[in-house]
Amino acid sequence: MTIPNKISTEQRKQVIAEAAYFRAERRGFNGGDGDAFRDWVQAEGEVDERLRKIEIEHFIERLDEVLLAANKKLTTLKRKAAGLI
Repeated sequence: MTIPNKISTEQRKQVIAEAAYFRAERRGFNGGDGDAFRDWVQAEGEVDERLRKIEIEHFIERLDEVLLAANKKLTTLKRKAAGLI
């Protein structure tokens, strides 16, 4: 599975805005500007945490691919070396 490495700043803002909206919706849109700011900050933290997890998963996936390729090369070199002995 290929996971996009980055999302644009605008995409990130849109996801945060939607998450903040749903937070406000869950509390019935009650509260003032302070609650709206709190909704945004909490949503931003949640979104950034999810993005970090995706980034880590992508890194691990890529690392697995590189290690698999290296292992194949090592196996080939071992076979060649065994043929020289």
